[in-house]
Amino acid sequence: RYIEVFAATEQDLQQSVQRQGVRDFSDGILRCRGLPFHCAPADVAAFFAEYGVSEEHVSLGMHVAGQFAGSPNGEAWVKFSDEVTAKKALEERNMQTIGNRYVELYLSSEAEQHQFQKFPPPYRGRVAAGDALPLRGCA
Repeated sequence: RYIEVFAATEQDLQQSVQRQGVRDFSDGILRCRGLPFHCAPADVAAFFAEYGVSEEHVSLGMHVAGQFAGSPNGEAWVKFSDEVTAKKALEERNMQTIGNRYVELYLSSEAEQHQFQKFPPPYRGRVAAGDALPLRGCA
């Protein structure tokens, strides 16, 4: 992996924030990665049942292009009643399994959910010049 770093001015930052908004992870939403492809909203709801999650709180990610367009992509977003409950679920359920797959959990937001659904990985060729992309594992 590599990261490209570019010089930017304060004005560039302000324009990017205007276009994309500021990330706020206080929506009580978790992003789930690594779900089995056959996983249904009911399976995800059962995984988080002790936190008050039902099927209507689960949005499965879908492939938007290519031969798998319209089929599940192994991701989901789960809306919890509040941020505290989402953080508790993250601490207690991260890296636990559904079926034979371990599930990675990340704090997320409605804005990030829409961004991922609009510009799914690998982003190449799909993002306007100057837009910032979320990076994980760079800390």
